[in-house]
Amino acid sequence: MHTFLTPDAVTLEIRNAAGQIHVNLTDTQTTTVDVITSTGHPLGFIDDFLKSFGTGRGFDGFGKGRQSGPRGGFGGFGGFGGFGDQSTDADPSGWSTSTITDPADSVRVEHVEGDSPTVIVDTKTARDGWRSSFDITINAPVGSNVRVQSKSADLTVTGSTRLADVRTASGNVKLTETRGKALLQSASGDVFIDIAGDDVDVRTASGDVVVGPIGGSALVHTASGDIRLGAVTGDITARTVSGDVQVADAVSGLAQVNAVSGDVRIGIHTGSLAAIDLSTVSGTTRTDFEVADEVTEGDAPILQIKVRTTSGDILLHRAA
Repeated sequence: MHTFLTPDAVTLEIRNAAGQIHVNLTDTQTTTVDVITSTGHPLGFIDDFLKSFGTGRGFDGFGKGRQSGPRGGFGGFGGFGGFGDQSTDADPSGWSTSTITDPADSVRVEHVEGDSPTVIVDTKTARDGWRSSFDITINAPVGSNVRVQSKSADLTVTGSTRLADVRTASGNVKLTETRGKALLQSASGDVFIDIAGDDVDVRTASGDVVVGPIGGSALVHTASGDIRLGAVTGDITARTVSGDVQVADAVSGLAQVNAVSGDVRIGIHTGSLAAIDLSTVSGTTRTDFEVADEVTEGDAPILQIKVRTTSGDILLHRAA
C-alpha cells in the first residue's frame, strides 16, 4: 500500500484497463492507494495453481525445466522429485533462476506535489497478457477531483467529489455525489449519480443513466438505454433512440427531449409556468394541466418544454 500526506483535496488520475476501481472520499489528510492483481481474471487461476506447487514461475514458466525423477518415478513437478522421493539432490541447472513478482508491484503510483497536487495510478506498466486485471482502492480527502480512463473496469466513488471526468468502454460508473461538473462517457456501461451539485454531461451507447437531484443543467445522450433524472434546476437536453426518458421535477429553463421509440415522462415543478411544444408520430400525448393559449402574468419560473418522439408516448404531470 502507498500512503501520501495530502492535507487538502487532490486530483486523482487513474488509468486501469480492466478490473475494479474503488474511491473513498472521507475527512482525511492522507491518500492511500492499494493495488492488487484481480483473481477474477480469465486464466489467472493457472498462475495460482502452478505457484501453489512452489514453482514461483506461474503460467509463463509452465513446461520449462521439467526433468525426470532421479529414481524413475514421475517427472519433477514444481521442484519435487519422483513420486515418493524426498531427495533434494536433483540438478537445478535446468530451472529458471528469475523471481516472478506480483504484477501489481509494477503499477505506477506517484504523488505529484505543487499548486495542483495529483496522485497518479497507472496499470499500463504492469500488464503482462495473463495478468491485466487489477483492483484499485483509493482513500483520499473529500472534495478531490476524480479522472478515470478505463476499458472495462467498474468505477465506484463514495463520498463527495468536486470534478468528475470518467471515460470507459464498458465499465459501470457509480458516484455518490459531485459538487462540480461531471463528464462521463461510456460505450455500454451504466451510469449512476446519487446527487449532482452542478452541470452533468453523460453520453453512453447502450447503458442506462440514472442521476438524482441536479443543481445545474443536464445533457444526456444514449442510444438504447433509459434515462432517469431527478429534480433539475437548469436546462435539460436528453436524447435516446429506444430508451425511455423520465424527469422527476423540471423547474425552469429549456427542457428538450428527443426519443424515437421510447416514452417520455416529465414532472413539472409546483409553481412553475410551462410553455409546451409536444410532437409524436404514432404515440399519444397527455398532460395533467389545463392548456391555455395566453401566458398568465406573474413571477413564476418559466419552463419551456419541447418533446419529439416517433412512436413513444408523452406525459406531462405534476412533480411529486
